[in-house]
Amino acid sequence: MHELLEDILKNRDLSKAGDIFSIEYTDLLQDVGEVLVLIEEIIDSSEYETNDNDQSVVEICITWVTSNIRDNDTINEHCAALVKLLECCLNYNLNPRNKDEDPAHGKIACDLFSCIFPKNYSRHSVMELALPVAVRYLQHDNTELCRHVTSYLTLAATENNDILATQLTIILHSILNGNHSLCRILPNLYPENKQPINDLITKLIELLPKCEEIAEKTALINTFILAAKQSPDLLVNHVDVLMTLLSNIVFTGLVLEIFTHIVVLNIEAFIEYLPKLKTIAGQQTTVLPAVIKLISAVGSSNQCRAEECLLWLVEQLAEADLNNLTLLLQEIKSLGELYTDLVTGHIGVLVKYEQHSSSASSLISQIRDLINSKGDSAGGKEVKSISVQTDIEEDGVLLDSISTAKASGSPSESPTYADSLSESPHSNGGTQNNNLPVRDSIQHFCDKHLDKIKSYIGNVSHKLPIPCKASVEERKSKRRLCLQFSCSGCSPHCLYSGNYFYVKTKMPKTWIHIMFLSEQAKSPCALSQSDPTVALIKSTWDKLRLDTFTQLVFSAFPSQKEQDLLLRELHGARFFDMFMFNATLKVWCCFTCDDPEKLSDLLQDGAPVIEGQLKEKKGRWNFFKRWKTRYFTLSGAQITYSKSDSRKATLPVSKIQSVKAIRHGTRDIPKAFEIFTNDDQKYILKGKDGKNTEQWVQCLHIAVAQSHKEDGVIDLTDQSPSCSDPQTPSRSDPQSHSDPLSHTDPQTNL
Repeated sequence: MHELLEDILKNRDLSKAGDIFSIEYTDLLQDVGEVLVLIEEIIDSSEYETNDNDQSVVEICITWVTSNIRDNDTINEHCAALVKLLECCLNYNLNPRNKDEDPAHGKIACDLFSCIFPKNYSRHSVMELALPVAVRYLQHDNTELCRHVTSYLTLAATENNDILATQLTIILHSILNGNHSLCRILPNLYPENKQPINDLITKLIELLPKCEEIAEKTALINTFILAAKQSPDLLVNHVDVLMTLLSNIVFTGLVLEIFTHIVVLNIEAFIEYLPKLKTIAGQQTTVLPAVIKLISAVGSSNQCRAEECLLWLVEQLAEADLNNLTLLLQEIKSLGELYTDLVTGHIGVLVKYEQHSSSASSLISQIRDLINSKGDSAGGKEVKSISVQTDIEEDGVLLDSISTAKASGSPSESPTYADSLSESPHSNGGTQNNNLPVRDSIQHFCDKHLDKIKSYIGNVSHKLPIPCKASVEERKSKRRLCLQFSCSGCSPHCLYSGNYFYVKTKMPKTWIHIMFLSEQAKSPCALSQSDPTVALIKSTWDKLRLDTFTQLVFSAFPSQKEQDLLLRELHGARFFDMFMFNATLKVWCCFTCDDPEKLSDLLQDGAPVIEGQLKEKKGRWNFFKRWKTRYFTLSGAQITYSKSDSRKATLPVSKIQSVKAIRHGTRDIPKAFEIFTNDDQKYILKGKDGKNTEQWVQCLHIAVAQSHKEDGVIDLTDQSPSCSDPQTPSRSDPQSHSDPLSHTDPQTNL
């Protein structure tokens, strides 16, 4: 061991402790393991808590060790020793002595946590050693230390849920004792270890009113959704408590999803809430599918209730979109199978929607079959089809449209609609029945693989954003696909509340394929080419003049390698500087909507305000550039910074063209950032740490956006009017509204 280290640690010589920072880390690299062992010997003593000299020596050595491990990325080599040191601290008092003084071992634990966890969540071997020990700190009464541990555990849960799931009993005990922030990780842990949560489901439901943060309540409700899917009987007795959450629009959709899983086990509990459910469906159209399923389930309980629910379902047809129209008809059909006489009275209304889509036509024909079969068995009326048909040839597939229906009181020799379904389009006699709805090839393919499509999109959507629109730009006989992404958040400071993030792609086939699969995954039944959403995607694809749309749909789902290429393309367009995936709400949103509370301290009257020391890279040649520390202030519409001659310089925000974060990976915290101005100036800056750098980048993005909106700046570098598809109404006209945050080609606007 180096002589200086021996003096410091073995002789406890505090006077030489500061000299350790003057020695190169590489000269002491081989001694780090022994240093950690000696530190453990010092702190593993009852005298350490009262010996100020030993505490100072250890604090200096811990700071030197942890900072060098971080800077040189040697956590894998020293993780076991650090965790052993962390475990040693658990044997001593971690509660504060008084209001202003932290316990000696508590200080060491905080330093060790900051070294082991940040930037190492993806290192499974490190987390395997550290997480079980870290969880044990939740059992102590040190509120501040517990808060830090909770923060680390929350960040680690996404990639290490299997490890944390083994510690679920301690985590649940901490939550029930008031550490509600830990609720956020329960949805990640439930699939790995269900039983501990199932055993305490009643206590967790009782915890809902006590949670102050929306994110905590949302996480609990998402956990209940998972529990309802696996064991719906766990929640059947808690309908009344969950109903109280419907008054908050944030939780409505989530709570209704729980109800759809448990309603069949306790239909009676929902009868008194029918008026409330109908009111919610009228106020929030996004939750209409869940309400439809609930009301249909209630209607299945008895004929009297079915009549009331069936009437409401039929009334909703008038204003339903295509997806909801299909769902409504499916539920009407389900009730018709139980109470056919009730559906007969509504057939005149139903046939009006027969031409809306091929799926609607198919479902109405099935309802007509039910009525016909009931009429045949009872000797009653028969519902027939009028043979007004149109044959449509599309991609070599014959589509037959079925016309409206009418009731006939007398028997007829012409075949009924039910009879037509039983005949083949090409019978042995060689004749074709024009009343038979033949699905196109794409609808047949989707129907066969619907479960696979939904499973695929479910896996892809949390790591790859799905464009909301796409249009084709044509310049000089070259065609290029322009993607448009929107923010799904609703923060008052949302960066994309009235515009889109534009990306020109070099992989149109993969993007269009994923967009089609996403639309199909949203629909409860197979889509055909006649559906408006599919027709719009097909129209965009046809403009590219590549393969046929059928070939695209029939091709293999985009592979992991292709997905990685799409992610790399988005990274090059700076998409991840602006957007992130909200695991709680399961949507992609801009950083201001992802965690509004996180940015609240950086905003004053809606404008970003931040100041502090930044390191600026200066020099004429790249090879000779060096970092120089200056004090920067962003306030209002300008950035002020100190120059070398003690003078202050100002950079107006309106002159900033773009801000680029410098990262190692697509989702990493930025190491530094670059500012590009309209006069071709470039500033390379970095904060005191990654978190501070990220705050600066986000504040600058907000400031630039606000400045451009105020000045009416229009940047059409990547969003010229030719990008706007005339068939797709745009969210905001790029010719009349600015979109300062829409990133252009990486070579033009970094």
